[in-house]
Amino acid sequence: MNYQARLEKCFKTDIGKLFKVIAKTKGVIWIIGNGGSFSVASHGALDLTKAGGKKAFAVDNAALITAYSNDYSFRCAIAYYLSSVWQKEDTLIALSTSGTSANILLAVKQAKIDKIFSVGLTSKGSALRRLVDLPIEFDDKSPKILEDMFQITFHRITRMLEKTR
Repeated sequence: MNYQARLEKCFKTDIGKLFKVIAKTKGVIWIIGNGGSFSVASHGALDLTKAGGKKAFAVDNAALITAYSNDYSFRCAIAYYLSSVWQKEDTLIALSTSGTSANILLAVKQAKIDKIFSVGLTSKGSALRRLVDLPIEFDDKSPKILEDMFQITFHRITRMLEKTR
């Protein structure tokens, strides 16, 4: 299957529930990821804030991540940070192409402990999908395709939010 056909599968993914969660979130939308998904998280937070009118932040502050990693460990840096800043009305969106990244899974587990609603954008059948409150699964294994699908999903949500403003 070619690139275009693989990406078109993204548009068949039902994001209605994700839109409702984001639209109803009264607190902060925290977005996390590693590598390319880290960049998508940053871009997604920008779009949700600027065009979507939501308060969204990516956990993308290198000084903060390295400080927590140094004092604790990389695996729990995001979980420690988020646990110190989020409020009950916040939402977590976790991005992981593999769905097995320890630091992402630990942050989602911390969200459960802190009673924060969690969403996961990930590959079909991953460990992340079983941990989050709302899994958004994409049927592909290529990290590049999955990251494109994550970005398209944020653009689709932002366009939907713009229409409601």
